[in-house]
Amino acid sequence: MPAAEAREILQKRSIPTAVVSIPCRLLFEHQDATYKKVVLGTTRARVAVEATVELGWERYIGLEGCFIGMHSFGASGKIADVYKKFEINAEAVVRAAHERWRRLPPSKSSARRSCPGSLM
Repeated sequence: MPAAEAREILQKRSIPTAVVSIPCRLLFEHQDATYKKVVLGTTRARVAVEATVELGWERYIGLEGCFIGMHSFGASGKIADVYKKFEINAEAVVRAAHERWRRLPPSKSSARRSCPGSLM
């Protein structure tokens, strides 16, 4: 799983990271705002990883987030082939997470470093 592998790499680089699994977005949407905030956190450094198109993920990753996945309809095949074609891998997730992390404004406190990024 690219998100879990990316988390291991980022944690080793002292970048706190959380992996959030949302197996059913419809059920997640029925939860209250407090629950969603607890699950997603407050960071803007978010990367979604999904072997499908981005449609709908923008509501969770925000304008500053990044989506790693398919960017067109109609692709099918063995999962390894699809992941390779669309670069759905831990390295792509780590690159995207680093880019989002660097964009966070520096803080006078250590809040920037203590607030984990989210990989979905």
